Amino acid sequence: MNTYEFRDYILGFIFYKYLSEKIECYSNSIIEEDEIKFSNLSESNPDYEELIDASNR
Repeated sequence: MNTYEFRDYILGFIFYKYLSEKIECYSNSIIEEDEIKFSNLSESNPDYEELIDASNR
């Protein structure tokens, strides 16, 4: 792999990380009133189904 190919891969990963962090911040701002963080949201949370249904509206 030459440096140009490596650069393209790294830039793609950096952009993906940027988008992931933006989505997480946006999600946290939406569910802030429920006192839940996006990173803590899982299927074991009793409010999970309700939050997922509300986001699909």
